[in-house]
Amino acid sequence: MRRKTVQADGSEPGLYWWVRHVDETGMSGAGRVAQVAVFEDGSAVLRWLAERNAAGVASTVVYASVRELVYVHGHGERKTGHLERAL
Repeated sequence: MRRKTVQADGSEPGLYWWVRHVDETGMSGAGRVAQVAVFEDGSAVLRWLAERNAAGVASTVVYASVRELVYVHGHGERKTGHLERAL
């Protein structure tokens, strides 16, 4: 059975996946590479998962807003990734 996926903008608090379309550096991998938690105040935390990236390193980064997270990890206007609601 295939899982249903929902692309999202992160405007609702909850748990999301960061889905990388293209791995421009060869380090972060492609597909579901990180988890994102979005809080009621709009802040967000991104957790890179060691088993899902080429570097094999886990790390956690806090952002003041989802918009900033998406801009940084989507590589600006190139939009190399998106948020997907974790169901």
